Amino acid sequence: MISVYKVTMWVVLLMYINYLFNNAKTKESFLNDTE
Repeated sequence: MISVYKVTMWVVLLMYINYLFNNAKTKESFLNDTE
């Protein structure tokens, strides 16, 4: 049986990675715009 804690941990981790990825993408486009 999968524990709720494990599922929550994975969801948070995936959301965090997604946030970092989007943050890096916007920062990159921002730098390209200012150049």
